Amino acid sequence: MDSSKISMEFKNPSNDLGLTPFWFLNEKLDEKELSWQIKEMHEKGLRGFVMHARYGLEVLYLSEDWFKKIEYIVKEAKNGVWKQ
Repeated sequence: MDSSKISMEFKNPSNDLGLTPFWFLNEKLDEKELSWQIKEMHEKGLRGFVMHARYGLEVLYLSEDWFKKIEYIVKEAKNGVWKQ
């Protein structure tokens, strides 16, 4: 790859090379709040996230409710702002 392509890829990384932050999930995991956070991350130029349960989580980790919230997040991101 020539230096101009490398420079361009550095300035505007593809989805494969962009930042992917840890998204700390805590509290109640309110769907309205989750949707807002997904939208905000997308609008700020993030191309994805890694969901990470943290201290303060009010949904029992690995419970049925936990997986429903994770499913909601994935569907919201996939069908919403990160539509491919």
